[in-house]
Amino acid sequence: MTVPETRDLIKGIKAGYLTPEPSESKEIKAVLQKISSGLSETTLANASREQLQSLQEILAQKLDEIGQLIGSS
Repeated sequence: MTVPETRDLIKGIKAGYLTPEPSESKEIKAVLQKISSGLSETTLANASREQLQSLQEILAQKLDEIGQLIGSS
Protein backbone atom coordinates (compact mmCIF):
# COMPACT_ATOMS: atom_id res chain seq x y z
CA MET A 1 0.00 0.00 0.00
CA THR A 2 1.34 3.46 -0.87
CA VAL A 3 1.63 6.33 1.59
CA PRO A 4 -1.24 8.31 -0.02
CA GLU A 5 -3.45 5.20 0.04
CA THR A 6 -2.62 4.65 3.71
CA ARG A 7 -3.45 8.27 4.51
CA ASP A 8 -6.79 7.99 2.71
CA LEU A 9 -7.59 4.77 4.55
CA ILE A 10 -6.77 6.32 7.93
CA LYS A 11 -8.79 9.43 7.06
CA GLY A 12 -11.79 7.24 6.21
CA ILE A 13 -11.50 5.25 9.43
CA LYS A 14 -11.19 8.40 11.54
CA ALA A 15 -14.20 9.97 9.82
CA GLY A 16 -16.35 7.11 11.08
CA TYR A 17 -15.53 7.98 14.67
CA LEU A 18 -15.54 11.75 14.55
CA THR A 19 -18.69 13.82 14.76
CA PRO A 20 -18.69 16.52 12.14
CA GLU A 21 -18.92 20.07 13.46
CA PRO A 22 -21.01 22.53 11.50
CA SER A 23 -18.76 24.65 9.32
CA GLU A 24 -18.93 28.41 9.44
CA SER A 25 -21.32 29.78 6.86
CA LYS A 26 -19.84 32.20 4.35
CA GLU A 27 -23.32 33.67 3.92
CA ILE A 28 -23.59 34.45 7.63
CA LYS A 29 -20.12 36.02 7.59
CA ALA A 30 -21.18 38.25 4.68
CA VAL A 31 -24.37 39.32 6.48
CA LEU A 32 -22.44 40.10 9.67
CA GLN A 33 -19.96 42.21 7.72
CA LYS A 34 -22.71 44.06 5.89
CA ILE A 35 -24.67 44.78 9.08
CA SER A 36 -21.64 45.90 11.07
CA SER A 37 -20.30 48.21 8.37
CA GLY A 38 -23.48 49.19 6.51
CA LEU A 39 -25.78 50.10 9.38
CA SER A 40 -23.87 53.02 10.79
CA GLU A 41 -25.51 55.48 13.13
CA THR A 42 -25.65 57.99 10.27
CA THR A 43 -27.34 55.52 7.95
CA LEU A 44 -29.94 54.72 10.58
CA ALA A 45 -30.47 58.41 11.36
CA ASN A 46 -31.19 59.11 7.69
CA ALA A 47 -33.72 56.29 7.34
CA SER A 48 -37.45 56.87 7.43
CA ARG A 49 -39.50 55.84 10.44
CA GLU A 50 -41.19 53.12 8.35
CA GLN A 51 -37.83 51.73 7.27
CA LEU A 52 -36.59 51.65 10.84
CA GLN A 53 -39.75 49.90 12.02
CA SER A 54 -39.45 47.29 9.25
CA LEU A 55 -35.79 46.73 10.09
CA GLN A 56 -36.62 46.39 13.77
CA GLU A 57 -39.36 43.82 13.06
CA ILE A 58 -37.12 41.75 10.79
CA LEU A 59 -34.21 41.84 13.24
CA ALA A 60 -36.47 40.89 16.15
CA GLN A 61 -37.83 37.94 14.16
CA LYS A 62 -34.32 36.79 13.24
CA LEU A 63 -33.17 37.16 16.85
CA ASP A 64 -36.03 34.90 17.94
CA GLU A 65 -35.03 32.32 15.32
CA ILE A 66 -31.39 32.49 16.43
CA GLY A 67 -32.43 32.16 20.07
CA GLN A 68 -34.41 29.01 19.27
CA LEU A 69 -31.45 27.49 17.44
CA ILE A 70 -28.99 28.35 20.20
CA GLY A 71 -31.37 27.04 22.84
CA SER A 72 -31.76 23.71 21.03
CA SER A 73 -28.03 22.94 20.86
